[in-house]
Amino acid sequence: MVSLIAVVFGGLFILERYLKTKPIEIVQTGKVLPDISVLNLKTDKAESLTSFKGKVLLINFWASWCEACMEEMPSIVELHNKLAPEGFEVLAINVDDDPKKVVPKMIEKFKMPFGVYADNEEKLAGVFNVVAIPYTIIVDKQLNVVWTESGERNWASKEIIEKIQSLLKQSS
Repeated sequence: MVSLIAVVFGGLFILERYLKTKPIEIVQTGKVLPDISVLNLKTDKAESLTSFKGKVLLINFWASWCEACMEEMPSIVELHNKLAPEGFEVLAINVDDDPKKVVPKMIEKFKMPFGVYADNEEKLAGVFNVVAIPYTIIVDKQLNVVWTESGERNWASKEIIEKIQSLLKQSS
């Protein structure tokens, strides 16, 4: 009887906390990027996503243990190197258990010239409903989500470069 009462009260406590929290709105294509801060692992400082307004963004969720992520990362580096002078930026969001331990090795291995971030509280992963990686989001200069992509891709392909260049040509 005592355990039944404990289970009921425990369930009510969890239900009450759930009802008090604001539900997460899933961000999809056509929506505006939320104002969330992520930790830049290179500078150890939090950066707001809205601070990137005026740039075209590729936001990539990845981990060091993800083979597909490791396969596509060189193409992301290549895309960044080609288009960064035009206002293109990459935000590599690492989802390893201990990003501070593994990220420096990955930065060196892939020669990542862009920001590498941790989403420690999984706020950003939550608003995009990231359930598998790699997962990539393309955002225009006004911070509108243009498209999302789940799975490995060659980001330095001619087709993608042309799509991103067309976004870069649009006014802010």
